[in-house]
Order: sequence, then C-alpha cells, then structure tokens
Amino acid sequence: TYSDTTVAASTCYDYRVSAINAVGTGAASTKATETSNAPATVPDQVTGLTATAVASQIDLSWTAPGDGGSAITGYKIERQLCTG
Repeated sequence: TYSDTTVAASTCYDYRVSAINAVGTGAASTKATETSNAPATVPDQVTGLTATAVASQIDLSWTAPGDGGSAITGYKIERQLCTG
C-alpha cells in the first residue's frame, strides 16, 4: 500500500502502479481515480447548551456540532459570574 500525502485539497488524481524487479518494470495496473477531501474547517457552533444545578455543582449539556471534517478533540468551556 502507499499513502499519497502530497495531494491538494478537492483535486482529482489518477493513479497506476507497476511492479519492478531486477529484470525491469512490469505492465502498469488499470487506472484508479480519486478526489482528495476538502480542507478541514473549524467545527460548527455548539447548540442546545443547558445548565442544570445539581446539589453543589452545575451540569452542562449540549448538542455536538458538525466537526468541520476533523474529529472534535475537546471543548473550551468559559465561565464568569452573572452580570445581571
């Protein structure tokens, strides 16, 4: 197997592969065509945020957003005292 890591985003590529040995290069394979993925973007906005007081803590829950093409690895939670 081989991973082509030099592709441009959203670009179509054709590939063929030939085997090589001490005698020479064999015939090329049939063509395989693939289009690279679009570049990843930042995740969409989190929705459905709720805060619920439970005993001496506040539990937060939300709906996970679209990941923008790259897996979400965490969340930034901001907190401040109420301003009124």
